[in-house]
Amino acid sequence: MKTKTIFMMMAIAGVVATASCSKSAQKSEAVKESAPTAKVIYTCPMDTDVVSDHPGKCPKCGMDLVKK
Repeated sequence: MKTKTIFMMMAIAGVVATASCSKSAQKSEAVKESAPTAKVIYTCPMDTDVVSDHPGKCPKCGMDLVKK
């Protein structure tokens, strides 16, 4: 009798876990669809470690930042 109870509790826990995982996967897919696809990044041709989200001048060498 005790074995049947433990087995039933494990089966119910598995169903609940499976249902909650599928709902979170659906939510993450919806977030991916609504997120912007392309973000423009600007970088310096000479100093590639300099990155920015808007155009301007490189703080190290003064060159114009270009789209990456």
